[in-house]
Amino acid sequence: MKTAHRLRLAAPLIGLTGLTFGAALIGAVGLWDDYTGGERAITAFLCLMTGLTLGLSVWIAADRRVESVPWWRIATIAGLLLLACGVALVRRALVLDGL
Repeated sequence: MKTAHRLRLAAPLIGLTGLTFGAALIGAVGLWDDYTGGERAITAFLCLMTGLTLGLSVWIAADRRVESVPWWRIATIAGLLLLACGVALVRRALVLDGL
C-alpha cells in the first residue's frame, strides 16, 4: 500500500482517537482532585484505552508492511472506542450516584 493511501486512511482515525484521548486526558487532569479512588482508577483506564486507540491509528499510518486495508486494526479501534464509551457511562453513573 502506498504511503499516501495509508495516510489518507489513518488521518480520520488519528483525528477521532486524538480527540477522544485529549478529552479523556483533560478531564482526568481537570477533575482528578474531585474524584474518589474508584473514579480515578476508571479515569486512568479510560485514558489508557483511548491512548491505545491513538497508538493503533498512528501505527496504521506508520507501518510500511501494510499491503491492504488493515480491517482488524480498524475493528480493534472501533471496539476500544465503544468500550471506552461504556466505561465513561459507568464513571458518570458513579459520579451521579455518589458512590
